[in-house]
Amino acid sequence: MSKYSDAKYVYWHPIYLAGWNRDDCLKSLDVVGLPVPPKSSCFFCPEMRPQEIFDLQRDEPELLERALAMERNAVLTDIKGLGKHDYSWNDLVAGKLPLAVIQKANRGKRIECVCAEDNGV
Repeated sequence: MSKYSDAKYVYWHPIYLAGWNRDDCLKSLDVVGLPVPPKSSCFFCPEMRPQEIFDLQRDEPELLERALAMERNAVLTDIKGLGKHDYSWNDLVAGKLPLAVIQKANRGKRIECVCAEDNGV
């Protein structure tokens, strides 16, 4: 039973109880031919990294547009937008941010090129 269990809910963590770690889970998925599931989050999650926002732009443009509209319509007082204190998503997708800001926000993860449409080149 989990330390978070209470009178209403009993939490059970079979993977943890089996002693597995992240690498064990990834190996198990690979053995049975399953892809690694993506991170689960809302389409407007302020914890998204720039690469995840670019992926959203590529894969779910209508959801990105909803997030951008939410940001544009927000009454901002002490943050810049969905990127919190560092940047707005609108500026990010419009290409208005210095590379250093994007790299910092991406927390050291590689950023794929999003500067051109796929034109078969």
